[in-house]
Amino acid sequence: MSVFTKLTTYSPNDIGTDSNIRALFETHRKFLREHADTTIHYVDEGEARPYSYNLYAYLNSQGIPTKLHWVILLISDIRSTEDFTYDTTELMIPDEKLVDTILAVSNL
Repeated sequence: MSVFTKLTTYSPNDIGTDSNIRALFETHRKFLREHADTTIHYVDEGEARPYSYNLYAYLNSQGIPTKLHWVILLISDIRSTEDFTYDTTELMIPDEKLVDTILAVSNL
């Protein structure tokens, strides 16, 4: 099975729970933050208020893929999902293909 085939069966939840994958993205944190394809998502206070203290629920409401959630938390300097409040003004969103590429070349 190729690395790219392996990605098609990859569980999105593993990114935030697998210690090896977490370490991989922690070492790529600066790279992801500064990459040209990483975008800034400006948080609307009214849209965020119902999701205070639950970053992942907010990201789901915005249609952001689950596999990016923990990486967004990491590169946006949010310590935990509960630290997200309606006072949060912006989030850094990495390119999904970039995240897939990092996973593919790491062979995890």
